[in-house]
Amino acid sequence: MSFEILEVENWIYDTLYNDSTLQTLLAKLADSVKNYQQGIYTYIAPEKDPISGKSPLLPYIVIQKSGGGNDEKSLCGSTSLTYPTYRIMVWYAQSGSVSFNRIKDILNRVDTLLNNVSVTTTTPYFNILKDNSDSIIQVQGDGRIYYAGILNYQIITRS
Repeated sequence: MSFEILEVENWIYDTLYNDSTLQTLLAKLADSVKNYQQGIYTYIAPEKDPISGKSPLLPYIVIQKSGGGNDEKSLCGSTSLTYPTYRIMVWYAQSGSVSFNRIKDILNRVDTLLNNVSVTTTTPYFNILKDNSDSIIQVQGDGRIYYAGILNYQIITRS
């Protein structure tokens, strides 16, 4: 397979999006229907959610490929290993002091779904291991604070 990351990205997205526990933890309007908002985005959150047509509500998740190591090829050329890294960011905003308590359950659920998983239902097969975690804090001009809890996962694909 020439572009393994598409399979990895699709699997991560589908796993997070289809988890009903995670969906209940993401932002919803009080009287919104199930799946009112996508809530999980790849690379960047859109200005308008493709399902609701409204600005995405917080908290939401953004999945990004953040790096990759050198591919390894076997001597016969038929098997290779790739090492992409993915960053899963759970974004939230508030005024005043930052508290990660609002997104802690979301981060824990993402880690339960992704960490130490072997995926054999795709081509190529791959394993996922949490590499590290981090945070981002951005203060806006109006005093609103946007912040994210970040989980970084190392992927090892075998094809």
